[in-house]
Amino acid sequence: MRILVLSSYKDSWNSVRPEAEMFIEMVNQGHDVTIMTQGDAEYVSRFKKHGIHVIDCYPKRKICSHTIKAIRTELKAKYYDIVYALNSKTIPNAAFACIGFPNTKLISYRGTVGGIYRHDPSAYLTHLHPRIDGISCVANAVTESVRTKAYVGHDAIQTIYKGHDLEWYVAEKANREILGLLDSDVVVICVANARKSKGVHILLEAMTHLASISNLHLVLVGRDMDTEENTQRAQQSGMNERIHFLGYRNDVPELMDCRKPLLKRWQ
Repeated sequence: MRILVLSSYKDSWNSVRPEAEMFIEMVNQGHDVTIMTQGDAEYVSRFKKHGIHVIDCYPKRKICSHTIKAIRTELKAKYYDIVYALNSKTIPNAAFACIGFPNTKLISYRGTVGGIYRHDPSAYLTHLHPRIDGISCVANAVTESVRTKAYVGHDAIQTIYKGHDLEWYVAEKANREILGLLDSDVVVICVANARKSKGVHILLEAMTHLASISNLHLVLVGRDMDTEENTQRAQQSGMNERIHFLGYRNDVPELMDCRKPLLKRWQ
């Protein structure tokens, strides 16, 4: 198959790697893959090394005339079986660009439960757009949620897991002293780009029941963790000084101490 992918790869290597490697594996299996993304993204050189054609184009907004024109130019230049759009900026631009190309299937990606409402006009720019042919969901719970809202048939909404290789996460252990932690401390770490659906607020509420464990620390890593709501919950937890908001980091495997196989870590 010939596949045109639209996504962003300007993030930490570990964040984009599962998705990016999926397309490299598609090439290894004989498919023809073109990726439209930021030309200066760190992963571009690896894409090219594995025979993926990269087009330097990424939308500045949800409706970007330059991007729509670039997609249509590519679709006119050669036939694509699938256009695969993977985020809130690329999906609407791909949807409008694919109008008039009925033989090309447009697939969108959904990674979270909820958040799609038929009464919300903006939803019709993404997964409820009439040009969408199918939706790829990251987990069964997401698939079940999307099927209750989307207009495409249930069979066109499927779970496709992102593959991970445990070797990607092998790293040297971070120095706990830099984080103000002792080797004897019990550390709970949560890594996410925090949104309401991620449940960070529930985790913080749960810490109130664990505050009596004097050497227990909670480390929160990712964008938008330190919202006013979350910091208030931390202050009310009874262990505020042991809750650490680290923000966005590039050294997550080091922080998680993934030097040992995951199963052995829990033995």
